[in-house]
Amino acid sequence: MLKVGEVVFVPKYGAGIVTSIENKELYGKIYNYIVITFVINDMKFYIPKERLNLYSIRAISDKDKINTALKTIDEDITEINNDWIKRYRGNRKKINTGDILKIAEVIRDLYYMKNMEIMPPGEEKILEEAENMIIGEIMMVFNLNIDTAYELVRKS
Repeated sequence: MLKVGEVVFVPKYGAGIVTSIENKELYGKIYNYIVITFVINDMKFYIPKERLNLYSIRAISDKDKINTALKTIDEDITEINNDWIKRYRGNRKKINTGDILKIAEVIRDLYYMKNMEIMPPGEEKILEEAENMIIGEIMMVFNLNIDTAYELVRKS
């Protein structure tokens, strides 16, 4: 069970802190909510306690795993899938797993496309989403501000 002050990662959303556990009345029934505030955009996310298991919430990554992810972003790639739809779906699937190493692969591949000036505009949003997920974890684990965390990822 999550506790107030616990730092977590929610797939599709990113890193956040459990800021409170609240009871709210909805349609005459009292529900217990876990409130997670995300570090990137300060958005609050209310998850009903009884549905918590549907979100695959995990502890944030440790320093070693984040360093491995940064090395993954820095790796060279030699080929990229030319089928935009397959690439988009594959990247979306990797992001949705919440696995920092898979998210790092998405960033690596999209940085390559961006540097080669072959990235379609639709994939800019995916890159931003993937970056934000890793940035949140880096901020929490290394106690960095957002700008420093972005520099760390983008220099990889």
